Amino acid sequence: MSMMITISAAFAALGASAAEVAETIPSQSEATLAWDAWSIGKDIPPNSLEGALKGLTQTDSSVPGVAFICSSENGLKAVASLNEGDLKEKLLDPTDRIKTRSVTLLIDGERVSRETWLFKPDVQTVQPLQPSTNKTIYNAIILGQTVTVKLGSRDPVELTLPAIDDEFRAFAASCPITKRDA
Repeated sequence: MSMMITISAAFAALGASAAEVAETIPSQSEATLAWDAWSIGKDIPPNSLEGALKGLTQTDSSVPGVAFICSSENGLKAVASLNEGDLKEKLLDPTDRIKTRSVTLLIDGERVSRETWLFKPDVQTVQPLQPSTNKTIYNAIILGQTVTVKLGSRDPVELTLPAIDDEFRAFAASCPITKRDA
């Protein structure tokens, strides 16, 4: 488990308190389906990647969705919510209660993987451990595909994903994993 990094640990590694993070991440109180891009780090120029944690969360908290976190040190991470709720609050949840569970990932209804993910039961989120799975979810959004996660024997949860917009593009351009060299 020492190689695993949770989103909370990534925030702490940057020296950001939960209050600082909460101020940086846009509010998700509006029930609109869009993306919000944000970054966390001390004294970071707006377009700099050095030491910054980049994030992307959907704005509609009334449906299960996904958030992405990116840094040059930890790569691209996806966090899927198994129920409705504010993804910002779920990302900031300080609980140490993390389990590993078998999760099946379906893209457009087709099973693409079944592997071990991190599961935070207190906030009902799952996070893939394999870098390729994080990228698969990200690419599905780009291709306009449906993304469904199935935790163990529970019913499958189809994630409600916004279309690509300017916020998504800003995140893609700022993440060292997803940006394209000019």
